Amino acid sequence: MNPKPGQPGRKRKPAVVIREVSVAGISDCPSEPPANLPATGQEEWRRLVPHFKALGLCNIDVSMLWSYCRSYANALAAEANLDKLGVRFYKTKTGFIREMPEVAISQRERSLMNLSAQQLGFTPASRKKIGQEPQGNDQEDAEMRALFGEDKAPTRRGR
Repeated sequence: MNPKPGQPGRKRKPAVVIREVSVAGISDCPSEPPANLPATGQEEWRRLVPHFKALGLCNIDVSMLWSYCRSYANALAAEANLDKLGVRFYKTKTGFIREMPEVAISQRERSLMNLSAQQLGFTPASRKKIGQEPQGNDQEDAEMRALFGEDKAPTRRGR
């Protein structure tokens, strides 16, 4: 599709959340995590399921939630191993300094978590894209606006 004159390129359409249609509705989302998740992944699953349901996600999205929880558990395991070892780098027999393999594993898993979180609407930016505003504390929001001076009228400088 060629862009029209004066338009720099193709416009991105807003993301659409697909909700599974069923008689029981959103409650079909499983509250219990799959047995093949490690314990830390299962804890994260239980923590996220209420948010998952509140965003309107459902059974067809469960594999993405599993992926997020699995990456979460893998990243924690890699970091725990690094903490146990007490080092992030080692010297090879030839004298080169290398990262421990767990560093790369942790980085990769956190990257995968970030991708899954964006797809699921778990980040502030992704919630905004799908039309869900993050629910926050009004008092904290007011304090942050005051801190950054957003409650004040804009002033002109330099005149």
